[in-house]
Amino acid sequence: MTVTRLVNLYSLLRGLDNTNYPIHYSREAEEIIFQLINNDEWDLLSARIHTVSLKWLFQQDDVINSLCHQTLKFCRSYNFEETDIIIENNNQTVNVQTLAELVSTEDNYGARIFVCLLTQLLQAESHERDAVCVLNVVATMVHAYPTACEQLSLHGIATTIRSWFYLSNSLSTTTYMSILILVFNILSSVHPETLSADQSWVAVTMKMMEYSIPPDKVDILSDESLFVIGILSLILHLSTKKTLEETSKTILFNTSIISMVNTVVCAASSKGHALVDHDEGTSTGETLIFLLLLHYFAFKSLHAILPGFVDWQSFLVSTKPSEPLAFIGIRCHDLCRLLHFGSPAIKIAASYSLLELFNRISDQINSNHEELRCTVGYLMSIRSILEGLVFYNDLRVATNCCLCLSMILGWENLTNKTKLLEGSRWCRLIIEEMTVSFAAPALASQSFMNKQSPQVLIAIAVLKLSTIPQWMRSVFDSSSISGILENLTASNLSSEILVLFRELLKSNFLSTEQIATINQILQECRKRVYTNNAQDDLPNEAIKKVFTASYDTGDICEFLIDLMTSEAYIDTVSLGFHTGSKKLFEEIEMFYSSLSVDDGGCR
Repeated sequence: MTVTRLVNLYSLLRGLDNTNYPIHYSREAEEIIFQLINNDEWDLLSARIHTVSLKWLFQQDDVINSLCHQTLKFCRSYNFEETDIIIENNNQTVNVQTLAELVSTEDNYGARIFVCLLTQLLQAESHERDAVCVLNVVATMVHAYPTACEQLSLHGIATTIRSWFYLSNSLSTTTYMSILILVFNILSSVHPETLSADQSWVAVTMKMMEYSIPPDKVDILSDESLFVIGILSLILHLSTKKTLEETSKTILFNTSIISMVNTVVCAASSKGHALVDHDEGTSTGETLIFLLLLHYFAFKSLHAILPGFVDWQSFLVSTKPSEPLAFIGIRCHDLCRLLHFGSPAIKIAASYSLLELFNRISDQINSNHEELRCTVGYLMSIRSILEGLVFYNDLRVATNCCLCLSMILGWENLTNKTKLLEGSRWCRLIIEEMTVSFAAPALASQSFMNKQSPQVLIAIAVLKLSTIPQWMRSVFDSSSISGILENLTASNLSSEILVLFRELLKSNFLSTEQIATINQILQECRKRVYTNNAQDDLPNEAIKKVFTASYDTGDICEFLIDLMTSEAYIDTVSLGFHTGSKKLFEEIEMFYSSLSVDDGGCR
């Protein structure tokens, strides 16, 4: 204990010397201190230590081996049920958070020590229990301090994990799951730029797929396989940020995954109405949801890393619908079946996948000046399913379906074969219900307006058609528009509503008095936007991460759904769908631009 206190005190003095407090010291005395440390006469865990002392010790190259040993002792003794890891003062016992702080900065050897320790344990294959302890502590640190994974990545944690997969004679289930938890936490926290030059992830990913993706056709996956599917989804997501692109290609074209997706989706689609009973609480439902999430991120990745490679219109029609694709993909009619018959969670995942597919088809049609390559009947059947979910109680599903409907309506302008609004009583009913709701007194709260936003997207799409149906004049007559404006205030004005009025303005639906009323509302809204602009710039709440020493597929699924929802692609140019006060301000400016162009054109 005396030696430990001596080392801690000396380290404090030397650490203060590094913080602009000049202190004279003897090099010979310091070598004696290092000798005491290296002879294991100093115990990091036996006494409280100041953070300045600890940091200085972790900056000394001469005692790295001893620090590795002390760190291993800490990992062995760490209680994984510990919840209080908050620092209350600078003089403390070592805990996960103090180590995580060291690892997260580049001015010490913290990250290097943990990576070296894992490498040493790999070489001593008999120490599996120690390896699991260290892996779990590292995963805990990454969870507590996401910035720690930056330094761990820079010091070769991926290379070490690759070595575990390729050099270890065998991995126990416990060790393998500890590695998977660490990999998931790293990939969910790391900045993409940190991984851009690291080729080790290709080998790591191939081994994970080899270990956990069944080569034979199955329709239910184990928890271990679902965990790996979650990791693969994260890798595909990162590829959209120009990193892990080669790694993503090994996933996208993996024949076992392609076959598995095809098998599970075909089995689910054939269940019909019975599919609703297979929710996330059942093995088949959980497997289907994970594969739908993987499919969504695969679509995003395909577009990002292989632009022009996929003929997206081929997902609408296929001469051989039973023939598997050459990459991960689900055809449109299967997505529609899952969307129609699936449980709430399946509906969410399927709706985002369908929206991504429709975005890609629209981009391809617009970029290549293509005609729509599918029959009117096929398109009408898709539209029927989407229309049935416009009023769905999950706003995400309803919004995605309305966005898809908006694109289908927009495709009418690109082909002479379809007149999708002829006899569309349901589409008219949707818009009529919206106008009546907006004009009803005492109903126009912000939350109510938000619930009606999916229907607004349908009205916008109809107003953008080359030929606007005559019934739109009766739906948006003068009294209806005036009733909506009476309920509209600066506090409940949304960007979607403003886009709707911009389209009404461009189509000469607005009177001079109504334009004046809108102008007054926009002036008030501008002041409100300026006031709230600082709040709009605040970072979003961090997405919840998986807890560390244990794992739960429900947590992984929730994380991936949050990730999908937060970063879902929305075509703001063609659909005019915006969120946030910045976008609202942009729409205000665009409305005034349209007003100046169309000045004098109102009725």
